[in-house]
Amino acid sequence: MGYVTVTGATGLTLGINQDSSQIIQGLQQAGEQAALQVLSNVMDVSDASMRVDAVSVAGGVTSDAEAARVAGVAMIDGALRTAAGADGVQEITGGGTFTTQGGVSAIDIGSTTSTPLNQGISLNGGDRAVNIMDGNLGTVEFNAGSGDVNYYAAGGNTVFVSGTGNDLVHTMGGSDTVYGYAGTPTVSGDWTTPGATASAFNGGGSSIEVIDGVVVSNESNDTITTYDDGGFFEGEYTKQTINTVQGGQNDVISGHGRLSVDSVSDSSITADGALSVSGGSNDTISASMSTQVDGLDSSVIQVSVPGTLTFIGGSNGVSDTVSGTNATIFGTAGLDLAAHGSGSMTFHAGSGNETLDGGLSGGTLRLIAGSGNDTLIGGNGQAMLQAGSGNDVLTAGHAGTEFDFIKGQAGGTDIIQDFAGASGNVIKLSGYDTTPASIQSMLDHATIAGGSTTISLEDSTRLTFVGVTDLKAQNFKV
Repeated sequence: MGYVTVTGATGLTLGINQDSSQIIQGLQQAGEQAALQVLSNVMDVSDASMRVDAVSVAGGVTSDAEAARVAGVAMIDGALRTAAGADGVQEITGGGTFTTQGGVSAIDIGSTTSTPLNQGISLNGGDRAVNIMDGNLGTVEFNAGSGDVNYYAAGGNTVFVSGTGNDLVHTMGGSDTVYGYAGTPTVSGDWTTPGATASAFNGGGSSIEVIDGVVVSNESNDTITTYDDGGFFEGEYTKQTINTVQGGQNDVISGHGRLSVDSVSDSSITADGALSVSGGSNDTISASMSTQVDGLDSSVIQVSVPGTLTFIGGSNGVSDTVSGTNATIFGTAGLDLAAHGSGSMTFHAGSGNETLDGGLSGGTLRLIAGSGNDTLIGGNGQAMLQAGSGNDVLTAGHAGTEFDFIKGQAGGTDIIQDFAGASGNVIKLSGYDTTPASIQSMLDHATIAGGSTTISLEDSTRLTFVGVTDLKAQNFKV
């Protein structure tokens, strides 16, 4: 990773990283005092002429997006210093241990050094609200106090321990670790001046680790690792330990312990604890514990080891591929799933129209239709397909398939396909009269037409066996 180096009045060392539009291609170096002077005067980064001036003196920053990002950081830093006033800024120019001075509202780390600061720094917060611009290339360890903290991690690496105030950490490049010691700190890729609603730019390109009850918001093109340690600090303050990642795109997210993900798109999400995913699209999700999915579109989901995958909501339905071992899936209206893998899988359809295609599954399938019109397809292993109260299509797999009909839970007009395709396919009737005489009477009243056989059960459920004209009593499991 490279850096844009802006020295002098701010001395910031900034990591500029490629964003999703691929217009930020790396880092440029701008050490001239003139570059700083131009950038610090850019108060509106949307002004094209100001971006051109910034580019011309910054030693080769070539895109509008890069210029806006460099100008945006300088603008934010200038705004912090202006708001604090000359006596309200604490300067840190070297390594060591420091405490937030009383009466200051802004801290600049590495602002007056003649060369970029690259030192280890430990900084303790206080009881007043403070804005911190961190331009140190080394590692800063910050322990927040009771005052609100607005921390801009513009330099190297940051270790941030939250306090009891409202803490916000802005990331951009580098490796940042945030502990939810007290309160619920937020980590954001959006860079804004305090109180502003519009983001000047998104930092991106960071490696972020969060521990115990941290909210990660609008981070893009980042590697995010979360840890739910159940109280890393042995319960002194920590109460909420579930981490949340919301917004953002093109991230690689790894959750250890419980994790909630909301409206993240085009990302890879891996979790070894309980996982909840809401909104978003085009994600690849790999879960090894119970997982709940709400309103997720066009994604690939893998569930392994004993766990539960629950789909809820989703007015537009979802279209996903599920592979895994010993998974239990609860569907939702409009769900269209393809099941892969060699382990066992149980699927419970909901009240809408759903499809589960187990054609590529090698394990044991137990597919249960709901009250909608469902399509259930067996795989390469043993399968049990249970009809619901809607009009279902049940297709046998390549191994033995059991077609289950339960009196009081069936009642629709169902189509059974490929019944004669494999030996071992049977029909199981539960709650019905299955004496040999009743089975034979049902077959005697069957209708054969167009190469298919239709029978009626005593609760008016109708079953049509496509391509079967010789249905026998031996095909029923009693």
